[in-house]
Amino acid sequence: MRIRKFISFNGMVETFKTINQEFSWNYKDADGKTKQYDNKDLTPLKLAYNPGRSELYLAARGFPGHSTVTLHYDTSA
Repeated sequence: MRIRKFISFNGMVETFKTINQEFSWNYKDADGKTKQYDNKDLTPLKLAYNPGRSELYLAARGFPGHSTVTLHYDTSA
C-alpha cells in the first residue's frame, strides 16, 4: 500500500510513504504477553492534509480487536 502525492509544478505523482514492514511491531500487554501486529492488517479509512503546517494525517483501522488509529507525518522535509 502506498501514499502518493501530486507535485503541482511538474504534474507528476510520486510515492510519499509506503505502508510496509516498518509498520509491523510487537507489543507487550499488561499480562506480559507479546502480540505481533502486522502491517497487512492496517486498513486505511481517510487521508487528510494540512497545507498550512505541511502535515499529512492517515486515519486507519488499526489491527484486529483495536480501534481507529491516526498516523501523522510532517511533509515539509
